[in-house]
Amino acid sequence: IQIMGFTFEKANEYFRHYFRDEQFVLALTVCLKQNETLNSMCYNPLFCSTLSLSVKSNSKQLLEKPPFAPTSTQLLCTYVASHLGRLGYDKIRCRNAMVQLGMLACQGIGKNLIRFQADQVENIRHKLSNFNSVFMMEVHDRDSKIFYTFTDVIMQNFIGALMKHLTSNKIEPRGLLDEIYRGVDDRLNMFLRFLFGLSAPNSIKELELQLGTITRDVSEVMSQWLGRNVMKRGETLDDGRAQKKLLNVLHYLYESGDTKLMTSALASIKKIDFRKCSLNLSDCAVLSVTLSAAEMLEELNFDIGNVQDGGIKLLDPILQKCKTPK
Repeated sequence: IQIMGFTFEKANEYFRHYFRDEQFVLALTVCLKQNETLNSMCYNPLFCSTLSLSVKSNSKQLLEKPPFAPTSTQLLCTYVASHLGRLGYDKIRCRNAMVQLGMLACQGIGKNLIRFQADQVENIRHKLSNFNSVFMMEVHDRDSKIFYTFTDVIMQNFIGALMKHLTSNKIEPRGLLDEIYRGVDDRLNMFLRFLFGLSAPNSIKELELQLGTITRDVSEVMSQWLGRNVMKRGETLDDGRAQKKLLNVLHYLYESGDTKLMTSALASIKKIDFRKCSLNLSDCAVLSVTLSAAEMLEELNFDIGNVQDGGIKLLDPILQKCKTPK
């Protein structure tokens, strides 16, 4: 099963056996459908185990309306930390290896690569024989040539973002964010979501037990960048590209888990327009959380034909507080 992975039905079967509570499993399934990243990771039986342990401690909150749901970053932190704990290496060796693996991940993200030559991972394999095997897998092409890939594109983006937090100074993140955000390539959105998610102190506690202290300097810079860009993007939403940019920023804000920042960043926004932007369930779930902090919001516009089934229900609390929902 670990090699072949779960189908969505098998993952649900696993959750039913684990919790033995149909109402709870139904609530968990609904939350997973509202989070593309976590839903995608559930093909991995080990991740399902980590997810089950994590949400079990928040079982009451999951049944609340609206339900509590951990962010993608929070669960990936728990998942990676549990792997590192099983490896049994000391913090310094783990940290150095994670930095090297993260540099490889970022190289692939920047060049849109998912396959790596054997010699690119040889240094890590030589120092810590089973380290990269936890996060990467060996593949063979038709000529029996050996390559390595991360176990999942999600994992590649997470480890790349983690490396930035382990190595960056105060200046680097600001330039990196501005450069990426000016581009038109949305494939870096997952990397950015994890980058912001890892700035949340509550998310990284388990990782710090395995890797040592992760500096807060980067987090401060990223919070400032987020606050500035939420206000900036909320002012001009004339075209679909601008609306998508704001939606992306709200995803970053959600992953950060910073409720005070949500309130301050959205304080002056009275009108938001997503009429030229498609909204899936994940988008609607993020909007339902972030826009609940927009105390001055009077008008939320969207095209109902561009909203995935079930999305309007998620947006209903926001629409109820708007003076002119459209």
